[in-house]
Amino acid sequence: MGGWLDILTRGIYSITNGYTPVAMDLGMGDPGNGTPVTGWQKHALSDAGCLCQLWYLKPYNGEADTFTIQNLRGGTYLDLSNGSRDNGTRIMGFQRTGENQVWIIRQVPGTMFYKIQNRHSQTFVDLKDGLDANGTEIRGWQGDWPDIYYSRNQLWSFQRLSQTGREINTIINANRYLENRLSLNTPDKIYWVVDHGLLKSIWYNANLGRGWQYHYVKDKFDFNDLALAFKSEMAKWRNDNVRAEEFGILCGVVFTAPGQQGQNENAYNFVLGNNGRGVYFFEPETGRFSENIGYDATLAFL
Repeated sequence: MGGWLDILTRGIYSITNGYTPVAMDLGMGDPGNGTPVTGWQKHALSDAGCLCQLWYLKPYNGEADTFTIQNLRGGTYLDLSNGSRDNGTRIMGFQRTGENQVWIIRQVPGTMFYKIQNRHSQTFVDLKDGLDANGTEIRGWQGDWPDIYYSRNQLWSFQRLSQTGREINTIINANRYLENRLSLNTPDKIYWVVDHGLLKSIWYNANLGRGWQYHYVKDKFDFNDLALAFKSEMAKWRNDNVRAEEFGILCGVVFTAPGQQGQNENAYNFVLGNNGRGVYFFEPETGRFSENIGYDATLAFL
């Protein structure tokens, strides 16, 4: 995860033009039908503005390389207006309707780039003139699968930002503190791996931790309460900001036993690294990430 892929599968992706440094963006994440999809400077994944540029790919009817593409923020689908074959037909966000929202995505041989073809019109997703100005139109345009020299505007990169339950199980069971403490019974469920910077921003706005309203108080609001409260805040944030459905947000809770040197019981949240590799523990009392908590988990859950 976090790199450029050969095979696209169901999951959450950032989509950027292969030759121009802009991302595929649903204007302001507006859920209204007809909201234009344009090229826009890529937001950092630590910035909530990135939601307008994140897309959920869902395989369509078991057909090879064929997907619907849903914006996380707006919840609407990548749509070729009226499914028209005309060059310059606008691409927009629209509630789920029909064939004009079905896309074939294939890697261009010999490259790390992909082309996105509307299955109905057989035209390709095209960044107008390859411009890098914010708001550059993304439209449908004729093209050919193998051509990379005269259709650079139609080349796109996909960065995966999610993991399946099966992949998460493998990563967690390789961690010395969580080994055999958690087994997800939903191996095919998709979990969005939120960037650490964005996660910390959500924590900051939740008013949790030392120096804030909801902080550790022995026998009143302990570390267990803090970890559970932060998991709840993550779920609330997702509900308030992400209209797309059918996937979870990765934020687990782990409880630890007292240490051999007198450490008290503790609790943390856990996530994966920004590259989707390795487990990181988050302490909601301090807002710190760590790969080493020093003692074994007694219980963990997502």
